[in-house]
Amino acid sequence: MDNNALYCVIENRRERYFTSRLAGGFSYPLIVFNTADSLSETMSSNSLVGRCEAADLLPIMTANEMFPETCTGVKLFSEISDSSFCQKADRFGIDDEEITQDEVEDDTYAWVISF
Repeated sequence: MDNNALYCVIENRRERYFTSRLAGGFSYPLIVFNTADSLSETMSSNSLVGRCEAADLLPIMTANEMFPETCTGVKLFSEISDSSFCQKADRFGIDDEEITQDEVEDDTYAWVISF
């Protein structure tokens, strides 16, 4: 499994950018994001933790049994800067038609670009 993917996660009107070699394609990105979103909601409900967003958790999430065995325990996402995101998207000739948007909550979106 060696899919390159770029992600723009928008939560509470704040954009965060990620890249992944493991979580591209299929339903992997949505499964991971939904898990991170559920965890962030649970953590945010605890007043000792404060507000936690799904994007805060993505860099620490690792592949589990849903991924190929050779990937187990490997970190799924790396956070990148907005300029790095734009450079990578431009380098691969990605235009707006190749970007998909998956709404998770009213103000939470995960933009997925696979190449």
